[in-house]
Amino acid sequence: MKALDIEVRRCYSEDFFYLDPDKLASIMLLDGCFLIHLLLKQGMQKAEKVLKHEEKEENVELDIEGEEEIEGPLLGMQWIWNLVLYDLLKLENQIPFFVIKTLFDILRTPADESIDLPKLALQLFSGFGLSSAITNTKSAHHMLHLFHQSLIPSDDHNQLYLAQTQTQMANEWIPSATKLRLAGIKFVKKNTASSFLDISYKNGAIEIPELFLYDYNNTYTLFRNLIGFEQCYPRANRYISCYTTFMNCIIDGPKDVHLLEFKRILINQLRPQDSVVKLLNQLCDQIQCSSDDNYLQDLFIEVKKYTESWCHKCTNGLMERFFQ
Repeated sequence: MKALDIEVRRCYSEDFFYLDPDKLASIMLLDGCFLIHLLLKQGMQKAEKVLKHEEKEENVELDIEGEEEIEGPLLGMQWIWNLVLYDLLKLENQIPFFVIKTLFDILRTPADESIDLPKLALQLFSGFGLSSAITNTKSAHHMLHLFHQSLIPSDDHNQLYLAQTQTQMANEWIPSATKLRLAGIKFVKKNTASSFLDISYKNGAIEIPELFLYDYNNTYTLFRNLIGFEQCYPRANRYISCYTTFMNCIIDGPKDVHLLEFKRILINQLRPQDSVVKLLNQLCDQIQCSSDDNYLQDLFIEVKKYTESWCHKCTNGLMERFFQ
C-alpha cells in the first residue's frame, strides 16, 4: 500500500495531503480488506442459497427456516447492513478500485481464481431496485463509479438513448403529469425497458419504466451521490441527473404522484404523497442538465410540440375550464 502512495494521492483533493504515507497506507489497507471481506461473504452466502435451493428441490420434505440473519458482528441487525450498503456508495467514502484489486490479488488463493471482483461488487447492490440489463464495468475508478457504469447505457447502446437533434436548441422543459394529461398526453408503464432510464415518447404517449420508492433517506442518499458523481466527474454521462430532472418536471404535486401511482409507474411507499415532491425537489437542487448532454432532450421537444399545437391548446383550455 505504501508503494501506491503517489497513485492514491492523485485520486484525492489537496485536503488529503496532510496524511503521512504510513497513515494513508493504513487507511487503504483496512478499508480495502473490509470491502473484500464484504464482497466474499456476500458471494459465499449467495452460493449457499443456490445450493440449499437445489437441495430442497431434490427432497420431498422441506425444512422451514427462519428469517435469514447476517453472521458476524452484525448478527441480526439487517437495518445496519442496509446503512452500510448505502454508505459504500457515498462520494466521500470512496477508495480507488485499484487498491481493492491489488489487495485481492495478494490475498486470493487458487480457489479464488474464477472470482470476478466487479461483478461481485455489483451483486452487493442488486437489491436497490434500479434494474439494468446493461453492464459496463470497465475502468471503474471506485465503487460508486462502478455502480454508475452498471446503470447507464454502454457505448454499444448509446444510440438507443442519445438525443437525435442535430441543431443547437435551448433547454426545453415540460409541464407536470396532470397538465400533460389535460393536453392529451398519455402515461404508460414500460414493461420492456432494459433500464429504469429507458423513457420514450411515441404518438402522444410517454412510456416510463417502474420506479420503486420505499425509503426517503436511502433513496435520497443513493440518487444524490450518483448525481454528485456526474456533476463532479467531467467524463461522466449525466443520465441520472437528466432522469431526475425529468421526474421532477412531471411530478409537481400530490395529484401528479397519484396519477403515476394509478398508472403503476410509481410504486410509492413514502407518506405523505408530497414526500415524493419534496424528494425530487431536493435531488434537483443546484444541479445542471443542459440540452447538449440531455439524453431526453428529443422527448422534451416532441412533447412540447404536441402540447403547443393549436388543436391541443383548445382541448387543454376546455379541459382546464370544465374538468380540473
